[in-house]
Amino acid sequence: MDALERIYRQSQELQRQLTDARETYFFNEVVHSYQWWLMLAALVVSYTLLWFLIDRSRLVPILLVGWFVFGVATAADGVGGDLVLWDYPRMGIPWGERLLQADLVMPVGYMLTYQWYREWKPFFVACVALAVLYAFVLEPFAIAAGVYETYLWRHVYSFPIYVAIGLFVKWMADAAERVQTRNSAV
Repeated sequence: MDALERIYRQSQELQRQLTDARETYFFNEVVHSYQWWLMLAALVVSYTLLWFLIDRSRLVPILLVGWFVFGVATAADGVGGDLVLWDYPRMGIPWGERLLQADLVMPVGYMLTYQWYREWKPFFVACVALAVLYAFVLEPFAIAAGVYETYLWRHVYSFPIYVAIGLFVKWMADAAERVQTRNSAV
């Protein structure tokens, strides 16, 4: 076995140990915590609210925005956690990426913003307001609640990222909607 193969096998063993440790921690500490149940309640309330507010005539592009945001948020949380910029001591589930109820709740704000503000300028203003809410209200609240910990990260860093996520997903969803409209007219 060459050196690279040995390193690969060692990393697999470390991954197994990490998975075992996360499972033990999750089932002994996290699932019994008020923070986990608080996040679960936020998830249920958010999607119940969305169910009543969503414009069903634009369901596909709005849900597409949600999927884009979820994908970006989950990937960012994985990278940020791996780089030890931040972490979540009360993860949603113990396996895979740092899947959190927050990654599932955050898209609701973007979906409703996309639904209510179709034109770029009002969308941008609403997106900035949403970024202020996420970066300067909800992140500090999550820290105070013991759900989120920052190490080499500051809330001010999150703000432009939240704005960029909103602009990116609107651009993607609008582009997908244009392609669909163009192709359905044929």
